[in-house]
Amino acid sequence: MSPLVNRRRATWLERTFLIPGLFGVMTSIGLIAALVGDGPAHLLSWLLLTTPLAAIPWALWRAAHQEPSRFEAAARSRT
Repeated sequence: MSPLVNRRRATWLERTFLIPGLFGVMTSIGLIAALVGDGPAHLLSWLLLTTPLAAIPWALWRAAHQEPSRFEAAARSRT
């Protein structure tokens, strides 16, 4: 059976909390590495702590280049 046939849809809970949860775990690991480690751990902490900041321009770019949803299109057609 093809893997595409067995693929399930993500629930609203996964769509809502997966990425923020990953950012929270990454930030926590980065903070612990910065406080406890030395040398390479500081590099790891910088990488993990700047990842959420790097996601902000990506999200803004994605929002600007995304097709309008059917709800936005319906709201624009009413005005």
